[in-house]
Amino acid sequence: AWIAAKAQAHPQQNWVAVERKFERVRKIWAKLKNQDLSNLFVICGEGHRVTQNYFPSASVQAVFINFPDPWPKNRHAKHRLVQVAFVREIERILQPH
Repeated sequence: AWIAAKAQAHPQQNWVAVERKFERVRKIWAKLKNQDLSNLFVICGEGHRVTQNYFPSASVQAVFINFPDPWPKNRHAKHRLVQVAFVREIERILQPH
Protein backbone atom coordinates (compact mmCIF):
# COMPACT_ATOMS: atom_id res chain seq x y z
CA ALA A 1 0.00 0.00 0.00
CA TRP A 2 2.89 2.38 0.78
CA ILE A 3 4.41 2.44 -2.69
CA ALA A 4 1.01 2.59 -4.42
CA ALA A 5 0.15 5.64 -2.31
CA LYS A 6 3.49 7.27 -3.18
CA ALA A 7 3.00 6.58 -6.91
CA GLN A 8 -0.51 8.01 -6.76
CA ALA A 9 0.62 11.11 -4.82
CA HIS A 10 3.57 11.75 -7.19
CA PRO A 11 2.43 10.86 -10.73
CA GLN A 12 5.31 12.83 -12.29
CA GLN A 13 7.85 10.40 -10.78
CA ASN A 14 8.46 6.76 -11.64
CA TRP A 15 8.43 4.29 -8.75
CA VAL A 16 9.96 0.82 -8.75
CA ALA A 17 9.02 -1.79 -6.16
CA VAL A 18 11.51 -4.62 -5.67
CA GLU A 19 10.16 -7.57 -3.73
CA ARG A 20 11.46 -11.10 -3.21
CA LYS A 21 8.19 -12.80 -2.36
CA PHE A 22 5.92 -13.47 -5.33
CA GLU A 23 2.72 -13.12 -3.29
CA ARG A 24 3.70 -9.56 -2.34
CA VAL A 25 4.63 -8.81 -5.95
CA ARG A 26 1.19 -10.02 -7.02
CA LYS A 27 -0.48 -7.69 -4.49
CA ILE A 28 1.55 -4.69 -5.66
CA TRP A 29 0.77 -5.56 -9.28
CA ALA A 30 -2.95 -5.75 -8.46
CA LYS A 31 -2.83 -2.28 -6.88
CA LEU A 32 -0.93 -0.99 -9.90
CA LYS A 33 -3.62 -2.30 -12.27
CA ASN A 34 -6.65 -1.45 -10.11
CA GLN A 35 -5.48 2.13 -9.50
CA ASP A 36 -4.16 2.59 -13.06
CA LEU A 37 -0.69 3.59 -11.84
CA SER A 38 1.37 3.92 -15.01
CA ASN A 39 4.32 5.29 -13.00
CA LEU A 40 4.70 2.19 -10.79
CA PHE A 41 6.73 -0.85 -11.79
CA VAL A 42 7.24 -4.01 -9.79
CA ILE A 43 10.18 -6.41 -9.99
CA CYS A 44 10.23 -9.83 -8.37
CA GLY A 45 13.78 -10.36 -7.18
CA GLU A 46 16.40 -9.80 -4.52
CA GLY A 47 17.34 -6.14 -4.01
CA HIS A 48 21.11 -6.47 -4.38
CA ARG A 49 20.90 -8.46 -7.61
CA VAL A 50 18.25 -6.14 -9.06
CA THR A 51 20.36 -3.04 -8.42
CA GLN A 52 23.41 -4.74 -9.94
CA ASN A 53 21.64 -5.88 -13.10
CA TYR A 54 18.94 -3.35 -13.86
CA PHE A 55 19.94 0.11 -12.62
CA PRO A 56 22.68 2.14 -14.32
CA SER A 57 25.00 4.28 -12.23
CA ALA A 58 23.53 7.59 -11.02
CA SER A 59 20.05 6.71 -12.30
CA VAL A 60 17.99 6.79 -9.09
CA GLN A 61 16.90 9.82 -7.05
CA ALA A 62 16.06 8.01 -3.81
CA VAL A 63 15.96 4.54 -2.28
CA PHE A 64 13.48 3.48 0.40
CA ILE A 65 13.94 0.24 2.30
CA ASN A 66 10.72 -0.72 4.04
CA PHE A 67 10.61 -3.51 6.58
CA PRO A 68 13.91 -5.27 5.87
CA ASP A 69 14.09 -8.68 7.48
CA PRO A 70 16.81 -8.14 10.11
CA TRP A 71 17.82 -11.77 10.64
CA PRO A 72 19.03 -10.88 14.17
CA LYS A 73 21.29 -13.86 14.86
CA ASN A 74 24.92 -13.59 13.77
CA ARG A 75 24.79 -16.92 11.94
CA HIS A 76 22.04 -15.48 9.73
CA ALA A 77 24.03 -12.39 8.71
CA LYS A 78 24.41 -13.64 5.12
CA HIS A 79 20.62 -13.36 4.68
CA ARG A 80 20.38 -9.68 5.61
CA LEU A 81 19.52 -7.22 2.84
CA VAL A 82 21.44 -4.31 4.32
CA GLN A 83 25.06 -5.35 3.96
CA VAL A 84 28.14 -3.46 2.83
CA ALA A 85 27.93 -4.72 -0.78
CA PHE A 86 24.28 -3.65 -1.09
CA VAL A 87 24.98 -0.23 0.42
CA ARG A 88 27.75 0.22 -2.16
CA GLU A 89 25.28 -0.67 -4.92
CA ILE A 90 22.83 1.90 -3.59
CA GLU A 91 25.61 4.48 -3.57
CA ARG A 92 26.44 3.58 -7.19
CA ILE A 93 22.89 3.93 -8.48
CA LEU A 94 22.02 7.11 -6.58
CA GLN A 95 22.34 10.42 -8.35
CA PRO A 96 24.87 12.79 -6.75
CA HIS A 97 23.57 14.93 -3.89
